[in-house]
Amino acid sequence: VKHEFPADTVPAMQATAVNQRREQFRDPRVRQAIALCFDFEWTRRNFFYGSYQRSQSCFEKSDFRAEGVPSPQELTLLEPLRDQIPPETFGEAVTQAVSNGSGRDR
Repeated sequence: VKHEFPADTVPAMQATAVNQRREQFRDPRVRQAIALCFDFEWTRRNFFYGSYQRSQSCFEKSDFRAEGVPSPQELTLLEPLRDQIPPETFGEAVTQAVSNGSGRDR
């Protein structure tokens, strides 16, 4: 089936991914610390002339983007897995931290 998607719903994303099979990147706290070191606001202003908005999801601009807390239907699916998935899954959707734009966020 050939289908044309409206431009406002086509997701656009640039990302850097770490290899989680490597020992140093297996700990989620390490990956979070790396994310906190990235000054998106400075990068956006200095490299992209303010043209990008920060993606909060791999599924940005789609029905699959996480927003708010899980719905009752989602909780029905998630509840049997509660002991296998991070507790953050059951709270508000996780968003990227906003940096101060100084380029020196360490």
